[in-house]
Amino acid sequence: MPAWDYYPVSTLPTPLDIVWCRFPLEEYPQIPAQKSRPALVRQTAISEDEFHAEVEIVYGTSQLRQRDNPYDLYVQHLADMNTAGLHQATRFDLGRRLWVPWSREFFIARNGYTTPVIGHLPPKHAIMLKVLAVKRRELGIDISNQQEMDV
Repeated sequence: MPAWDYYPVSTLPTPLDIVWCRFPLEEYPQIPAQKSRPALVRQTAISEDEFHAEVEIVYGTSQLRQRDNPYDLYVQHLADMNTAGLHQATRFDLGRRLWVPWSREFFIARNGYTTPVIGHLPPKHAIMLKVLAVKRRELGIDISNQQEMDV
């Protein structure tokens, strides 16, 4: 296991924060990607020694493709994008999420920010997230690892 350069636990984001991260490629889930992108924080965990933390994040992309992905979460209106710290419309692929260390290798401060946290999911999107979780469960979409978001 690599020796990660962990952020202090006191800087851990909260569920529904939007962070700037190097979300790993599907083929290499333990390796930070070269490209940085937004990710939605689903939940966090702190190690027993309380010195390290992990974050479960949801993949964010500007490739909206709403027709192909009707049960993902979309942030598209300017005011909502500003609250979330997004510079363009973003789709959060609810079926693509994983746990990664809260470390400098995976999370970086975007230009103009002092921490990897760039915003927070607007309240109406938090409600939509719960609705989507129920709908995805009813349809059997990624049911094996689907749990409701902690809000």
